[in-house]
Amino acid sequence: MGDFVLIRPRDDAASQQASDWANDLTNILTSNGHSVVVDVDDTTPPDSANIVAAVGKTADVVFYFGHGDETSWLTSGGSTLSASTASGIVAGAVVSVACKTGCSFGPSAITAGVRSWLGFTIKVPVIAPHKTRDPIGEAIVNGIAQLATHGTMQMACDEIAALLDQVVTDYDSGGKYSSHPGASFGYFAAMALRDHVVVHGNQSLKPLP
Repeated sequence: MGDFVLIRPRDDAASQQASDWANDLTNILTSNGHSVVVDVDDTTPPDSANIVAAVGKTADVVFYFGHGDETSWLTSGGSTLSASTASGIVAGAVVSVACKTGCSFGPSAITAGVRSWLGFTIKVPVIAPHKTRDPIGEAIVNGIAQLATHGTMQMACDEIAALLDQVVTDYDSGGKYSSHPGASFGYFAAMALRDHVVVHGNQSLKPLP
Protein backbone atom coordinates (compact mmCIF):
# COMPACT_ATOMS: atom_id res chain seq x y z
CA MET A 1 0.00 0.00 0.00
CA GLY A 2 1.07 3.59 -0.53
CA ASP A 3 1.19 6.78 1.46
CA PHE A 4 0.44 10.39 0.72
CA VAL A 5 0.83 13.97 1.88
CA LEU A 6 -2.33 16.04 2.17
CA ILE A 7 -2.29 19.85 2.02
CA ARG A 8 -5.51 21.88 2.32
CA PRO A 9 -5.07 25.43 3.70
CA ARG A 10 -8.77 26.09 4.49
CA ASP A 11 -8.11 29.85 4.39
CA ASP A 12 -11.56 30.90 3.13
CA ALA A 13 -15.00 29.45 2.32
CA ALA A 14 -14.00 28.07 -1.09
CA SER A 15 -10.90 26.31 0.21
CA GLN A 16 -12.86 24.98 3.18
CA GLN A 17 -15.24 23.33 0.73
CA ALA A 18 -12.27 22.00 -1.22
CA SER A 19 -11.01 20.61 2.09
CA ASP A 20 -14.27 18.67 2.33
CA TRP A 21 -13.36 17.14 -1.04
CA ALA A 22 -9.99 16.23 0.46
CA ASN A 23 -11.77 14.49 3.35
CA ASP A 24 -13.85 12.45 0.90
CA LEU A 25 -10.75 11.46 -1.04
CA THR A 26 -8.90 10.55 2.15
CA ASN A 27 -11.74 8.25 3.18
CA ILE A 28 -11.51 6.46 -0.17
CA LEU A 29 -7.73 6.18 -0.04
CA THR A 30 -7.53 4.94 3.55
CA SER A 31 -10.33 2.43 2.97
CA ASN A 32 -8.10 0.99 0.24
CA GLY A 33 -5.18 0.64 2.64
CA HIS A 34 -3.23 3.82 1.89
CA SER A 35 -2.08 6.09 4.70
CA VAL A 36 -1.58 9.79 5.39
CA VAL A 37 2.00 10.85 6.15
CA VAL A 38 1.12 14.44 7.09
CA ASP A 39 -2.01 16.59 6.85
CA VAL A 40 -1.45 20.34 6.59
CA ASP A 41 -4.59 22.38 7.26
CA ASP A 42 -5.55 25.73 8.82
CA THR A 43 -4.40 24.60 12.26
CA THR A 44 -0.86 23.64 11.22
CA PRO A 45 -0.73 26.50 9.97
CA PRO A 46 -0.55 26.25 6.15
CA ASP A 47 2.29 28.72 5.68
CA SER A 48 5.24 28.36 3.33
CA ALA A 49 7.53 26.77 5.94
CA ASN A 50 5.06 24.04 6.85
CA ILE A 51 4.04 23.31 3.28
CA VAL A 52 7.67 23.08 2.15
CA ALA A 53 8.32 20.74 5.08
CA ALA A 54 5.29 18.63 4.16
CA VAL A 55 6.29 18.11 0.52
CA GLY A 56 9.74 17.18 1.79
CA LYS A 57 8.32 14.12 3.55
CA THR A 58 8.85 10.71 1.97
CA ALA A 59 5.56 9.77 0.29
CA ASP A 60 4.22 8.42 -2.98
CA VAL A 61 1.98 11.35 -3.87
CA VAL A 62 1.06 14.84 -2.70
CA PHE A 63 -2.59 15.92 -2.82
CA TYR A 64 -3.24 19.66 -2.68
CA PHE A 65 -6.71 21.18 -2.30
CA GLY A 66 -6.69 24.96 -2.12
CA HIS A 67 -5.91 28.16 -3.95
CA GLY A 68 -3.31 28.62 -6.61
CA ASP A 69 -2.35 30.45 -9.75
CA GLU A 70 -0.27 29.75 -12.84
CA THR A 71 2.99 29.56 -10.89
CA SER A 72 2.29 28.65 -7.26
CA TRP A 73 0.07 27.46 -4.42
CA LEU A 74 -1.43 30.25 -2.33
CA THR A 75 -2.54 30.75 1.26
CA SER A 76 -4.43 33.99 1.95
CA GLY A 77 -3.12 35.34 -1.35
CA GLY A 78 0.54 34.65 -0.61
CA SER A 79 2.69 32.11 -2.43
CA THR A 80 3.63 29.05 -0.35
CA LEU A 81 5.21 26.76 -2.95
CA SER A 82 6.35 27.76 -6.42
CA ALA A 83 8.73 26.86 -9.21
CA SER A 84 11.66 28.06 -7.11
CA THR A 85 10.86 25.62 -4.28
CA ALA A 86 9.33 22.75 -6.28
CA SER A 87 12.64 20.88 -6.15
CA GLY A 88 11.79 20.16 -2.51
CA ILE A 89 8.92 17.84 -3.48
CA VAL A 90 9.99 14.30 -2.63
CA ALA A 91 6.92 12.43 -3.88
CA GLY A 92 6.94 11.21 -7.45
CA ALA A 93 3.45 12.54 -8.16
CA VAL A 94 1.38 15.61 -7.34
CA VAL A 95 -2.37 16.10 -7.72
CA SER A 96 -3.15 19.81 -7.51
CA VAL A 97 -6.82 20.74 -7.16
CA ALA A 98 -6.25 24.46 -7.46
CA CYS A 99 -6.89 27.16 -10.03
CA LYS A 100 -4.49 27.28 -13.00
CA THR A 101 -1.64 25.32 -11.36
CA GLY A 102 -1.60 23.01 -14.37
CA CYS A 103 -0.36 25.90 -16.53
CA SER A 104 3.29 26.57 -15.69
CA PHE A 105 3.63 25.40 -12.07
CA GLY A 106 3.07 21.77 -13.06
CA PRO A 107 5.66 21.79 -15.87
CA SER A 108 8.11 23.61 -13.56
CA ALA A 109 7.67 20.87 -10.96
CA ILE A 110 8.37 18.23 -13.61
CA THR A 111 11.57 20.05 -14.54
CA ALA A 112 12.45 20.14 -10.83
CA GLY A 113 12.13 16.35 -10.50
CA VAL A 114 8.45 15.43 -9.96
CA ARG A 115 7.59 12.52 -12.25
CA SER A 116 3.91 13.33 -12.85
CA TRP A 117 1.57 16.27 -12.12
CA LEU A 118 -2.22 16.29 -12.48
CA GLY A 119 -3.88 19.70 -12.36
CA PHE A 120 -6.17 22.24 -13.97
CA THR A 121 -5.36 25.02 -16.42
CA ILE A 122 -8.36 27.24 -15.57
CA LYS A 123 -10.10 28.29 -12.37
CA VAL A 124 -11.62 25.40 -10.43
CA PRO A 125 -15.26 26.31 -9.76
CA VAL A 126 -16.54 25.84 -6.21
CA ILE A 127 -20.35 25.84 -5.98
CA ALA A 128 -22.06 25.60 -2.61
CA PRO A 129 -23.68 22.18 -2.07
CA HIS A 130 -27.42 21.86 -2.63
CA LYS A 131 -29.25 19.21 -0.60
CA THR A 132 -25.81 17.89 0.44
CA ARG A 133 -24.76 17.27 -3.19
CA ASP A 134 -21.66 18.89 -4.66
CA PRO A 135 -21.52 17.53 -8.23
CA ILE A 136 -18.29 19.15 -9.41
CA GLY A 137 -16.45 18.28 -6.19
CA GLU A 138 -17.75 14.72 -6.34
CA ALA A 139 -16.57 14.37 -9.95
CA ILE A 140 -13.08 15.57 -9.06
CA VAL A 141 -12.81 13.29 -6.02
CA ASN A 142 -14.18 10.20 -7.76
CA GLY A 143 -11.87 10.79 -10.71
CA ILE A 144 -8.78 11.09 -8.51
CA ALA A 145 -9.95 7.97 -6.66
CA GLN A 146 -8.79 5.94 -9.66
CA LEU A 147 -5.36 6.20 -8.05
CA ALA A 148 -6.57 4.32 -4.98
CA THR A 149 -6.78 1.07 -6.94
CA HIS A 150 -3.50 1.31 -8.86
CA GLY A 151 -4.81 3.61 -11.58
CA THR A 152 -2.47 5.74 -13.64
CA MET A 153 -2.35 9.50 -13.52
CA GLN A 154 -3.88 9.64 -16.99
CA MET A 155 -6.68 7.30 -15.94
CA ALA A 156 -7.51 9.69 -13.10
CA CYS A 157 -7.39 12.64 -15.48
CA ASP A 158 -9.65 10.91 -18.01
CA GLU A 159 -12.12 9.86 -15.31
CA ILE A 160 -12.35 13.41 -13.96
CA ALA A 161 -13.12 14.64 -17.49
CA ALA A 162 -15.72 11.91 -18.05
CA LEU A 163 -17.46 12.54 -14.74
CA LEU A 164 -17.50 16.30 -15.38
CA ASP A 165 -19.07 15.59 -18.75
CA GLN A 166 -21.82 13.71 -16.91
CA VAL A 167 -22.21 16.69 -14.55
CA VAL A 168 -22.85 18.89 -17.61
CA THR A 169 -25.73 16.59 -18.55
CA ASP A 170 -26.99 16.47 -14.97
CA TYR A 171 -27.07 20.28 -14.72
CA ASP A 172 -28.83 20.66 -18.07
CA SER A 173 -32.59 21.09 -18.43
CA GLY A 174 -34.29 17.93 -17.22
CA GLY A 175 -31.10 16.64 -15.58
CA LYS A 176 -31.06 15.40 -12.01
CA TYR A 177 -29.36 18.61 -10.80
CA SER A 178 -31.35 21.00 -12.99
CA SER A 179 -33.18 22.35 -9.92
CA HIS A 180 -29.89 23.30 -8.24
CA PRO A 181 -29.85 27.10 -7.65
CA GLY A 182 -26.48 27.25 -9.41
CA ALA A 183 -27.43 24.92 -12.27
CA SER A 184 -26.73 27.39 -15.08
CA PHE A 185 -23.33 28.32 -13.71
CA GLY A 186 -22.55 24.70 -12.90
CA TYR A 187 -23.42 23.62 -16.43
CA PHE A 188 -20.91 25.95 -18.04
CA ALA A 189 -18.33 25.56 -15.28
CA ALA A 190 -18.29 21.77 -15.58
CA MET A 191 -18.17 22.05 -19.37
CA ALA A 192 -15.11 24.29 -19.21
CA LEU A 193 -13.32 22.32 -16.51
CA ARG A 194 -13.68 18.95 -18.24
CA ASP A 195 -11.49 20.25 -21.08
CA HIS A 196 -8.85 21.78 -18.84
CA VAL A 197 -7.64 18.91 -16.66
CA VAL A 198 -4.15 17.82 -17.65
CA VAL A 199 -1.27 15.52 -16.75
CA HIS A 200 2.31 16.72 -17.16
CA GLY A 201 5.21 14.31 -17.13
CA ASN A 202 4.68 10.54 -16.91
CA GLN A 203 1.04 9.90 -17.77
CA SER A 204 1.40 6.15 -17.16
CA LEU A 205 2.70 6.50 -13.61
CA LYS A 206 0.76 4.53 -10.98
CA PRO A 207 1.73 6.58 -7.91
CA LEU A 208 0.09 4.44 -5.23
CA PRO A 209 1.39 0.85 -5.09
